[in-house]
Amino acid sequence: MKSKICIVALGLSIFSTGSAFAAGGGVSDACASASTCDTGLTCVANNCLQNGRLTVTLSWQADTDLDIRLQLPDGTILSPSLEHTTTAQGGRITRDECYREEDCIDGATHSHVEHVVWPYDKKEPEGKYLAWVQNHSGKTAATFAVDVHKSDGQTEHLEGSVAATELAESAKIEFTIGKTICDVDTDEDGLCDAWETDGIDIDKDGVVDLDLKALGADPKKKDLFVEIDRWKGQPVFGLGDVVAAFAKAPVKNPDGTVGIKLHVLIDDEVTKVAGTALSGTDEIEPVDIDLTKFGTKTVTATTTSCEDKGWFGTKADRASDNCENIIQAKRLVYRYSLYVWAMAGNQYSGMGELPGNDFIVSVGNAGANNNQRVQSGTFMHELGHTLNLHHGGADDVHRKPNFLSVMSYNYQFDFGYAGRPLDYSRWMLPALNEGSLDESLGIQGPATWEQVIFQSGGLDVVTDTDASQGIDWDQNTKLDEAAKALDLNNDGTRAVLNSHHDWDNILLAFQNLASANRGFGDGLPDDQDELTLADALALGAASDSDTDGVNNAEDNCPLDINVDQADSDQDGVGDVCDECPDVAAIGWTNGCPEDHESNTPTDPTSTTTDPKDSTDGTVSNPTYAEPKSGCSSTGGNPESALWMVFALGFLGFRRRRRA
Repeated sequence: MKSKICIVALGLSIFSTGSAFAAGGGVSDACASASTCDTGLTCVANNCLQNGRLTVTLSWQADTDLDIRLQLPDGTILSPSLEHTTTAQGGRITRDECYREEDCIDGATHSHVEHVVWPYDKKEPEGKYLAWVQNHSGKTAATFAVDVHKSDGQTEHLEGSVAATELAESAKIEFTIGKTICDVDTDEDGLCDAWETDGIDIDKDGVVDLDLKALGADPKKKDLFVEIDRWKGQPVFGLGDVVAAFAKAPVKNPDGTVGIKLHVLIDDEVTKVAGTALSGTDEIEPVDIDLTKFGTKTVTATTTSCEDKGWFGTKADRASDNCENIIQAKRLVYRYSLYVWAMAGNQYSGMGELPGNDFIVSVGNAGANNNQRVQSGTFMHELGHTLNLHHGGADDVHRKPNFLSVMSYNYQFDFGYAGRPLDYSRWMLPALNEGSLDESLGIQGPATWEQVIFQSGGLDVVTDTDASQGIDWDQNTKLDEAAKALDLNNDGTRAVLNSHHDWDNILLAFQNLASANRGFGDGLPDDQDELTLADALALGAASDSDTDGVNNAEDNCPLDINVDQADSDQDGVGDVCDECPDVAAIGWTNGCPEDHESNTPTDPTSTTTDPKDSTDGTVSNPTYAEPKSGCSSTGGNPESALWMVFALGFLGFRRRRRA
């Protein structure tokens, strides 16, 4: 059944148990949509239930007590009963209204809930699950529905029935959690060990179609591959910073190291899409990424870009007699990013599948703000969506002060907090109850996060103290221990704001996602509201970190005094903070190609890895330019200066971001 429900749900929590909730629908309250439930809850089967990494919801309409049975991949059978108890498997049962007979009367018109939540730091077992239903009381036969919501964003709706016999059981329903298409994936990066050691042979003819080992992949070190194409005239800045951020990620590898090796291939400059020439100031519709990537609006699991129908893969790949196999192999490995002038209609700064394998960076019309600071934040933010990260980490609650991540609108750009770390959240901080705030505690974050952004009275506030200090939430110039009730993210409510540890929850594997095997628009979240450049500029307009009279949003060196804003190479990084002020090395940090090593081959069509490749991630581009003489003394050379220098015509800056 699809409506009118008694509910039994099992889930993995995205917040600590025992949290209080403010205004809105509480657990088991009737709801029509998630927006009518409290923070941390979602609307399932017309009931507000605790959201989580994995939820299994049983719903039915009948005057009888049904119970869910769930067999985990290791064979353990979880049989929820009695609320506020914890199972041997670590699941906390937070709701069980039907364990007493009198609680299940009027079941034909009332919903009942049983809910199990795994603690935040627990990950659901991967593998095959079996779910079935037991008619505990047997008072009457019942039809039921089981809705599965998985951590990768996929859902399944299953239906069944159970007889009017005490303890009668339904047929078993099977679903799988978290397993990739690999038999063995030692480092759990979604790339099979065999692929990373022996390469991918799509048609099993003994010929390797994609040699991942030659590209630097390692079965004992997490790897992440991204191909970037760019519409005509669009530059690419700042990727060295993103590579470094992933290399420093607090993620353990089987080889004893930490971090993720991010491989970025800057590939084609797209001059036409579906036969239409691009002008350089073109606005993109979501469907245009499919037309660019594959040359068609109808994308299936077998669609390729061969014969130059689309731009995915290198020019050599698409011209190869073995193109079909090469592109199919790359579809198993590479996420795809497209850099464009602007999003049509909404002017988002970007857009990404959640989760998925495709994302857009659309900051070409940002004028002087189309620089490495803006691009690196937007690229990492949109990539984060494909890794299953939301604007609030595990939820879409915007601008939470205790969520220190580039996924938050507070920190996607460094306009408010100049020099903010380019990072996903690596801390699970205490929840903030906006209905009862202790200013002396602040957000209890790390001292290394030097400023905190929040909203007070509808205005953006940037603290001048670090995240470990108390915070004057009401801006009365003193820290009060007495409880305060304030709206810290300007969303019109006073709720519990939950933190999130992003790195612990990224989803590297995408091959089994429905969004990876269909059109871009099919993998987007329903809520398309994103941060605009105007919003971001407003945040930076009130901040001038270096006190040089130029606000952070407009300052090309926000941490160094440079009143004249001189920028000799016009790369958006001022001369005073540009390590190579006369080289606009597209793609690299601070205008210096040698800031980061590259694994780009000197032959633009080759896939052979440069021997200087490091283990901290790679950025590569089959098109490169000789560096200007101004930085040759610091080691510039054709292999390390791999970025085509674009003539940047910075015009107006409407821009909006969606992640």
